[in-house]
Amino acid sequence: RRTYQNYKRRKDEEYVIAEVLFDLRISRKYRGYRFIYDGLLALLKDESLLYNIYKGLYVNLGVKYKLDLNVIERDIRTIKYITWRNHKDTYLFKGYTQAPCNGIFMDILLYEVQRRLREDSLA
Repeated sequence: RRTYQNYKRRKDEEYVIAEVLFDLRISRKYRGYRFIYDGLLALLKDESLLYNIYKGLYVNLGVKYKLDLNVIERDIRTIKYITWRNHKDTYLFKGYTQAPCNGIFMDILLYEVQRRLREDSLA
């Protein structure tokens, strides 16, 4: 007999990242969507990329997409401002009176992805 439980699958990292971005209304229409998505995948594997985001994360993304680091930084910054403006009252941005820097924004998103992955593994 087929039930909902048979179809329920454990969420993987890529699914959870897409879910977090969707919940924050970050759509694929933004050029920076891919940078944030791939950046979060890289950060799940190596959080030390956040220590110096420009020479760490941006370099990895720049090599992958063959783009200048300033383009990557600007596109992430655009999404950050839009997201902060729409969600500044949520628990993710609690305590921020203005939009955080890109590194902190990526760290906030990483925290949310990790929280959901932990939550799913406990269920």
